[in-house]
Amino acid sequence: MGRRLAGDPPRMLSRPDDISDDAILAAVRQWWGIDAKEAKHSPVGFGSHHWTVTVADCSRRFVTVDDLRRKDFLGTDRKTAYQSLCAAFTLAHALHEAGHAWVVAPLVDISGEVLRPLAENYSIAVFPHLLGDAPEHYTTDDERSRVITMLTDLHKAPRRLQTLARRETFALPNRGSLGAALGSIDEGWSGGPYSEPARELLGQHSSGVQRVLSDYDRLVAGALVDEAGWTLTHGEPHSANVLRTRGGLRLIDWDTVLVAPPERDLWMLLPDGPDVIAQEYVNSTGHQLKPDLLHLYALWWDLSEVGGYLAYFSGPHTDSDDTWESWHNLQMFIAADQRWPS
Repeated sequence: MGRRLAGDPPRMLSRPDDISDDAILAAVRQWWGIDAKEAKHSPVGFGSHHWTVTVADCSRRFVTVDDLRRKDFLGTDRKTAYQSLCAAFTLAHALHEAGHAWVVAPLVDISGEVLRPLAENYSIAVFPHLLGDAPEHYTTDDERSRVITMLTDLHKAPRRLQTLARRETFALPNRGSLGAALGSIDEGWSGGPYSEPARELLGQHSSGVQRVLSDYDRLVAGALVDEAGWTLTHGEPHSANVLRTRGGLRLIDWDTVLVAPPERDLWMLLPDGPDVIAQEYVNSTGHQLKPDLLHLYALWWDLSEVGGYLAYFSGPHTDSDDTWESWHNLQMFIAADQRWPS
């Protein structure tokens, strides 16, 4: 397995135009019964919008708002995406309550719910406000080792908790959009300022993307032969999802949790394939890591990112900090054919 050279997921730098600070305050007060006094948008994190809410007692809460129209990995429509996100956050809360203190779970509201709808297209969840850093890259083997220890703990979680999680299907989010993009390379794209550059870039890599898709399908067929050993997985334990706090490491962003092969969590922590740190995991769990599954999930990551960005750029969009970041990342992820030669 070669070293993965892709960029990082796009930051959510721009706030949604149709969600006001007052709407955040009203939801937090109504559903969570929190005497919130101020809500300030925070241009941090990946894939979701965030606010920091200050409470009357000067404490703080961290609020996450998700655009359900852009959560294709959770469902193809807003209702399904909301239900899947609710199930994922419910599981995170259950894990935390079961003693996994390193799980950063949402707070339940006054009715015991972990998620609420916000406006027509969004959901809102409230989390503890934790102080810490989440750098974009792991800097030491010790960090990787400690994260793998947390994942070992997760993978050994009681089987009863698996019933709360969705099961891996290996479906690629936006695969339909990727196919449509490949089929329209010779046509003009007019959705926005990055449409034509994205079309030209895909044209340069079209044969490579199609080959990687074929490789992915072949590996999926092999993975489905034997589902023994599947367990709870986080899905994205990259460095930016690991908060370094005074109390230790904390794993955030649980919307991607699935029952799946353990390799789903481990591939991005093993940049050059299984090593001495991976052996610690094998010794603790008895699970022998499968190189084909490590490779499969690396391909899944690249292809899902490419499909998502192409779906965005082939449709209506405007120029913004988020758009520029997405364009930068598409250029890196679409080079999967160069990272994964035949």
